[in-house]
Amino acid sequence: MGYAISIFGNKIAVVTGAASGIGQALARDLANQGADVVLADVQIDAANSVAAEICRSGGKASAHYLDVTDSDAVEGFVTRLAAEKGRLDYMFYNRERGHSTIRNEAPLAFEASTNA
Repeated sequence: MGYAISIFGNKIAVVTGAASGIGQALARDLANQGADVVLADVQIDAANSVAAEICRSGGKASAHYLDVTDSDAVEGFVTRLAAEKGRLDYMFYNRERGHSTIRNEAPLAFEASTNA
C-alpha cells in the first residue's frame, strides 16, 4: 500500500465496530496510511474478511472479537493487545447503537489505552 507521509504510518490503531460502516471505512483508511490496524467487533466473520482484504492489499490488519458493552472484556482486550504489540497508539471507538462512550462503558480500558 502506498501512502504519503501520515501521522498513522507505523502506528498501532484499534478500531471498534470495524466490521462495517464508518468503522470499516476508518480501518481501511488507516491501513492505507500505513497503520497496523486492529479491527475489533462482535461481527467477527465480517471483521476477519475486512482484515484479510486489507492484508491482500498490502496493509497490516488483524481482527478480534470484542463486545464493547462488556467493560471487563474491553479492559482485558486492551491489556493483552498492549502487551502483545508493546504499545497502542490510537483507539477509535465506533458503535452502531446508543450514545454512550467508551469512558462510560469501559473506563479502565480507556485509561489503559491512553496510558499504554
